[in-house]
Amino acid sequence: MTPYNILIVDDDDDIRHLLKYNLEKEGFITHQASNGLECLERVQEIKPNLILLDVMMPEMDGIEVCERIKSDPNNRDILILITRLPNCLNLSAAISQSFTIFATQSDPILSSSVFPPDASNP
Repeated sequence: MTPYNILIVDDDDDIRHLLKYNLEKEGFITHQASNGLECLERVQEIKPNLILLDVMMPEMDGIEVCERIKSDPNNRDILILITRLPNCLNLSAAISQSFTIFATQSDPILSSSVFPPDASNP
């Protein structure tokens, strides 16, 4: 079966490269975007299974990116994990914006519960 396609979206090059390295080591296919606008383009190109989306980015923040992705009926099955969600952000407001999974700044970026067993080979 085809491995999961994961789109890593973060304006921090080091974070993107760290996630890419660790995910590819586990057998996932990764793609990268450095801002919200690039993310929207990449979503149309690759149709990822999962998006790791930083909420604090220049040009377009993760909240608006998530709203735009989820407003397209063709993207409703894409799982979005919001990374580095500021603790000060109103979580109930974020939930109303259709975020799928959250990781606050004090939480690990990924938890093993995000992927089912052997998710690299669905």
